[in-house]
This record gives sequence, structure tokens and C-alpha cells, in this order.
Amino acid sequence: MQPLLIIADTLRNIEIEEELVTFLCSVIALFIFISFRNGKIKKSGKLFKHVEINAGEDNANECDAGAHNDKYYVNMDKAFQTAFENEDYWQALKCWRQLKHFNQSSIHLPIIIRAMRFCNKGAYFIVTELKDFFKAHPQECSIGFINDLLEPLARRSEDVQIVDLLVRMIPSINLTKDSRTYEIMLTMRAANGNFAKMQEVMGEMKIQDIAFTPRATVAVMTMGLQMGNADVVLKAFMKLKASWDERDTWSVSMFALTCHKANVLMQVVTLACQKGKVCELAAALEGMTIPEKVLGALQSKLSLLEDTELAASIAVLENSGRSIKADPIYTTLIGCSNSRLLLKSLPPWTAPTSKVADLNSSTSEGLSSDSEQVVERWSSESSSCSMSKSLAPLKVKKFEHAGSSASTSEGSRSDSEEELSFGHCMRAPPGLAPPPGF
Repeated sequence: MQPLLIIADTLRNIEIEEELVTFLCSVIALFIFISFRNGKIKKSGKLFKHVEINAGEDNANECDAGAHNDKYYVNMDKAFQTAFENEDYWQALKCWRQLKHFNQSSIHLPIIIRAMRFCNKGAYFIVTELKDFFKAHPQECSIGFINDLLEPLARRSEDVQIVDLLVRMIPSINLTKDSRTYEIMLTMRAANGNFAKMQEVMGEMKIQDIAFTPRATVAVMTMGLQMGNADVVLKAFMKLKASWDERDTWSVSMFALTCHKANVLMQVVTLACQKGKVCELAAALEGMTIPEKVLGALQSKLSLLEDTELAASIAVLENSGRSIKADPIYTTLIGCSNSRLLLKSLPPWTAPTSKVADLNSSTSEGLSSDSEQVVERWSSESSSCSMSKSLAPLKVKKFEHAGSSASTSEGSRSDSEEELSFGHCMRAPPGLAPPPGF
């Protein structure tokens, strides 16, 4: 009974007129919404039938829409380039938010990366933006396009993190790294001196069975030079010989190419000589044209070898079975050996230290001709010295005779003074000393 009383009290307190007004308003609103929906359905049905009958007009509408989109893209593209040229990078980012919805905006990705870097956007933000673009436009994404983005970034040390994140992103967009991708990574690691990461990349290449490109081989050789590992350097150099003179092998400008190759070759020669890899170096340099600058460095390094090392290297080259007539290393070794034998055959008092150093640093032909000239010069000096010793007493006697005659002529006085000065160089025999006062 109590619940019924509660309900009766509640109904007694409700104003019937307000409730009826609310109910009527709700019904009217419901009919309005139903009529609005029915009218929209009818319009859409008429539009559908009209499109089916007039297919040509639909194509015209699509063309108009495409023309409108192209015009919008052109305007946004112009605004984007203007903002970037004016170094208004925040405005360029605003334009990019509209441009990234178009397929052809992929050509702006290198520029937008720079704009985001200038706006202090982090590596994760940049790579996420690129990943979203590639997922929205998969037809614009390829490993070649990714490599084109990676190569300029890998040359700048501040963009190393972006390169790492982009490389990790490659599998997530259904792409596979190729030999050029690994080449870019190896070159970047070698330039930064990160040998641990470089070993990881080389191990991954071995697992994936990826061939080393010439530039990747250059990166490995650079790593070996920096680590002082002559075995790695010579192995990479042997693989690189076939493409040594090709332009695409070196990532330097055309004007600096010749000088760069000469410097690299000099580093290879210097390291091999320091590590005692002379014979291996001779095999590696076979058939190559060596610049004069490198030949000079080679001669200076080989002249520092000991006699036993010199003889052993000559014997190994002679027994190698290769043609060594035009071998620059063999020719230099023979020149050093002949010069040392020639110096040993000379008397000890006729071989100044300075002449020994000069002979050790010249080639075999130059050494023989220079030695002959030095021997002739030394023999003439020794003969003149012996003649002066034999003529010294006679000149002293002449001096005494001139002093006794007390000649007052200027010429005889000058002669006497010169002879006196020469006589003081030598000790006069007893009985021939000049009188006191002279």
C-alpha cells in the first residue's frame, strides 16, 4: 500500500499542463526530423538516378575537381618554396601540412627535412612524419628514393640519428635494404670513426649476402688505415684495383680526385712499409701507375730497412714468379742494396756521413753516377792535399829568401803574407822556422 501512496502523491504534485506541452513539442520535433530525413533521401535518390543517366557530366565534374586540386597544389607549392627561400621555416611547415596530402609532394621531402631541422624538430619527429607520408602514399615509396634521402643526411655528423632511424624504418614500410643502403651506412661509420657499428653493418651484409660496392670497399679501406691494420687495407686495395680509376668509386669532387687518390695511395704505401708488408705491397701495386710523389715516399721508407730485411725482400720478390723488371719496389730495393755495397767498398776516410745519407735516398742509376762523381771529387781533393804537403817546405824556403832580400815591393810583400798564412797551417820542419818577429 505504501508504494501506491507514494506514486499517488507524486502524480498529485505533477502539473499536467506542463507535461502535455513537453510531450506535444517532442512529437512535433520528431515529425520534423522524420520529414527532413525523408526529403534528404529523396534528393539523394534523384541525384543517383541523374548520375546514372548522365555519366558524361560526372566525368566533367571530376575533371573540374581535379583542375581545382591541381590549381590548389600549385598555389601551395609556390607558397612553400617562397617561404623556404625567405628562410621562413615555420611558414614552410604550415604549407607542408597541406602539401603532404598530395602524391607529387614527395619531391619536397629533402627540403622539408631541412626545414624541420631549422625549426629544431627532433629526429623522432622527422622520421615519424616521413613514415606517415610513406604509409599514406605507398606508390611514392621505394628503396631508391629512401637512399636518395639518406645520402645527403649521412654526410652531416649532426644527422646521424636521423639516418639510423630511417634505416630502422625501412622494414616497417615493406622495403628491403640494398647494397647502396649498406654503402651509405659504411661510408658514414668510417667518416665518424665508429668502428664497432661498422663491424655490425659488415656482419649484417655477410648474413644477407650483400656484395660490397666500390665505395663500400673504400670505406673498409679507410677504416683499416685509421686502425693501422695493414692486412685489411691491402685486402681492400686488391679488391679496389679494378675500379680504382673509375669516377663513381670516389665520393669527392672531380677537381680533387687526382690528389685524393694519390694521398690514399701514399697512406697505403706508408702503412705497408711500417708493418713490414713490402712483398704484399709489391703484389698489390703490380700493373698500377704510381705518381712521383708516392714513389718518393716509397723510396724514403724502403731506405730505412735493415740489410737483412732488404735482402730477404729482394729474395722473396725474385722467387715470386712475377715479372719484376718494371716493379718499382724491386727496383728501389736493388738501388738501396747497390748503394750500400758501394759505400762499404769505399775507404772510411772518403765517405762522409752526409754523403752516405744522400746515397741511401737515391735510385740505383742515380746512386752509381753520384758515387762516381763523389769518388772523383774526393780523389782530386786528396791529391791536392798531398801536393800541398810536399810543397809546403819549398814555400817556406821561398819565404825565408824573400825576407833576407828585404824587398819593398807591394807584390812581394803580399806574396810573402799569403805564404806565411799558408805556412802557419803546416808545422815547419826543424831549421826552417821563420825568424822571430815575423
